[in-house]
Amino acid sequence: MFLFLHNNSYICNIEEKIKSFNVMSAIKLNTELRNNESLLGKLQLYSLIEEGLNQAEQGKVKPMRETIKSIRAKIAQ
Repeated sequence: MFLFLHNNSYICNIEEKIKSFNVMSAIKLNTELRNNESLLGKLQLYSLIEEGLNQAEQGKVKPMRETIKSIRAKIAQ
């Protein structure tokens, strides 16, 4: 533990300042990561929507009833 005199009136603990800085840095980093994950999720969603629209334009789609029927058949096996 290191102590020093600050402005001749306050005794400050350097370790506490470092810890509080690290906590604040971690909180800021966590917030940035959450924002980036949210943005990434949106970009992935938009990409999948675009892919689906392109496949629909090319006629590479099946009716929903057929798709559900084939899924249920695979589950039943």
